[in-house]
Amino acid sequence: MKDIKGYNALVTGGTSGMGWEYCQQLAALGCNVLMVSNQQQLLDTLPNELADKYGVHSWGLCIDLA
Repeated sequence: MKDIKGYNALVTGGTSGMGWEYCQQLAALGCNVLMVSNQQQLLDTLPNELADKYGVHSWGLCIDLA
């Protein structure tokens, strides 16, 4: 598997379900994560959770892509 530590990833639907799981898995591999979701309340906390737990940079962007 390719080493993705330090890469940046954009994950849509990043605050729940498969999107949240992708965010966690990517962060565990050392990848920085931009979470896109329409759930502002979760975007206020989840990026910090990833950063604290995995030591990566993580951001949230509230936008509805539908």
